[in-house]
Amino acid sequence: MKNLASVQRTIWLTQNIYADSSLYNIGGYALIQGQLNVSVLIRAIKTVLNDADVISVGYYAFNELPLESNMAFIKYDIASVDLSESTDPSNAVQDWMQQDMREPFTVSANLLKIRIIKCQNNDYYWYTKAHHLIFDGYSMSLFFRNVSSLYAAFSDNTGNTAALEQYPYASFILEDQEYRSSDRYAADRSYWINRLRNSGTATAFRSCAPTTSSRSLTSARKELTIKKEIYRQIEQYCEQYNCTAFHYFIAVIFVLNSCYGNPVPVIGLPVFNRYNKQLKRTIGTCVNILPFSLSQPGNVSFRELLIQIKDELKACYRHQRFPLYDILEALNTEGNIYNITFSFQKNTYEAGPGGLSSFIKYIHSGEQEEDLAFHLLAYAEEEDLTLSLDYRQDLYPEHVINNLLRHFDTLLHMLLLPSSQPVYTIDILSTAEKEQLLNTFNATHRSLPQGKTILDLFE
Repeated sequence: MKNLASVQRTIWLTQNIYADSSLYNIGGYALIQGQLNVSVLIRAIKTVLNDADVISVGYYAFNELPLESNMAFIKYDIASVDLSESTDPSNAVQDWMQQDMREPFTVSANLLKIRIIKCQNNDYYWYTKAHHLIFDGYSMSLFFRNVSSLYAAFSDNTGNTAALEQYPYASFILEDQEYRSSDRYAADRSYWINRLRNSGTATAFRSCAPTTSSRSLTSARKELTIKKEIYRQIEQYCEQYNCTAFHYFIAVIFVLNSCYGNPVPVIGLPVFNRYNKQLKRTIGTCVNILPFSLSQPGNVSFRELLIQIKDELKACYRHQRFPLYDILEALNTEGNIYNITFSFQKNTYEAGPGGLSSFIKYIHSGEQEEDLAFHLLAYAEEEDLTLSLDYRQDLYPEHVINNLLRHFDTLLHMLLLPSSQPVYTIDILSTAEKEQLLNTFNATHRSLPQGKTILDLFE
């Protein structure tokens, strides 16, 4: 095995299976409005990346030649592009970025691509695409903040960059190796084996998929706007029970899945996995996935469900370092143990390089392993939030996803009302929708290769 952190191993293995896939492309853009000095921005970007040793780690994961002697590999592909003369510059920029995000990396050539695109007047797009082996969502945020601060320092010639010290990703790999031989690792392993053997392991939203056989990773995205006023009401509701909006949205997913007639599932929950202050200043992939279910799902009220989720997640977080790959190996499971994920991406990006106005948007890569991926996006303090739902197109028709989001929105509001009704008796589907679930989407078996586990499929 390559010299990788545990959280990188599944990415590396899957990349070798789907070599020509955009599955692990992550990134997006910052729309910067104002008098941008492009050369200073590029200088700041290069300065930050020169201190990011994770690029070398990523290189050696896929290549044998010494990096210094491989002229074919570009550590970071940076260039400026001018599309301001296009007939419709804004659409031209968007089309270019959307298409490029769906282009797989040639891992023998590069793992990071950055473009500074001039759109019109003083509108610029700072586009970044990275391979997930070297960047996660936290790293993308840290990268943006560090470059923005460095741009300001270069622009006013203060040279005040001391606070931008980055810590090497190699230290995270070393800590990970030490953890794997520790008593804590053994205790974490025991915790997850016992928990998952005694929790629900059903597939989420299986009843509303016309087919359970998927051969394609191709996916699409639908979005739902969450009004800031409603989000504040959710926060106030949760404060009564020492819970958070994160717990609330997870609870809504459990209830919605039940409304569609499915048993309690496992949900994949990404966690930062940055357990000390050094890792909070490290560019690189640290994110781990917690396979979360309810150990004793009962017919409880929504308030009781919310508290149960909070308490059980708190226990899970104490063991969050244990790698998902090792959980799959320990359980010797067929396929993955969850088919949906939920992430809450809450970062404020209101100030761009040098204090310029900026707007951040992540771009969907067009492929995914999970059947469904929910993302709650909050990038500005006073703006509405967005719930993005990425879905496998060969499993779910577009109208089914539209209905899912509509019902999610209904529950989001309805569950704020005082009620002692057991959550698993809540009924929000129309008669026609129930008929469709019973007579059209009634396939519940997914065929897997006989005798194959997820680890066998990696080999």
